[in-house]
Amino acid sequence: MAGYSATEAVNQVLGVLGYDPISDATYATAVTGTWPSLSFDGSEVGQAARWLYHYSKTVQKEGFPCNTERWQKVQGSTGTIEFPAKTLAVKPIGRNDYRRITMRNNFAYDSDLGTDQFVAATYDFEIVKELDFEELDIDVQTLIIENARKHVEMSKTNNPAKQQAIRTDMAEQAVKARRQGPRPNTTVAAPQPIVMGMSNGGQQQ
Repeated sequence: MAGYSATEAVNQVLGVLGYDPISDATYATAVTGTWPSLSFDGSEVGQAARWLYHYSKTVQKEGFPCNTERWQKVQGSTGTIEFPAKTLAVKPIGRNDYRRITMRNNFAYDSDLGTDQFVAATYDFEIVKELDFEELDIDVQTLIIENARKHVEMSKTNNPAKQQAIRTDMAEQAVKARRQGPRPNTTVAAPQPIVMGMSNGGQQQ
């Protein structure tokens, strides 16, 4: 089944505010650049897109079949191991699956030995990579859209009880993401009641 375009996803987010659907042309005015270097204007369309891409990264950290792959590094001599760009999470597999190798600043780090230096050997990893929203499976897109919708809805209400209900629903969505993804050791960030606005100059977070 074909997934959602970014415009279709933003329309779903804006729908929670009662907005009429926008066109691709309107979206292109509010969102400029190419992924991953996107900028968002201060309009409701731009801010809805901003939160869509914010939650796209947050949800993808869980790892799903569509953004998880095996990656191998043949280390010729002792040194650092740099993971591919846009890597969100790593997990050693194969002969090193017992080791606590994590990622720091996009480089492998041995938490047991406290070093980023790895001796000559072959290292296999399962890596979770951030993809553009439109590259994701529709089930993952749906989780992202729902989180963005809830965030926008929460930012537009002053009712504490309703805000708490929305936070609870978003927490349940995070649990759902973990159950769907193959990496239960990563965590979707807890939702915060951030109001829609240009807190970072419109740059993607």
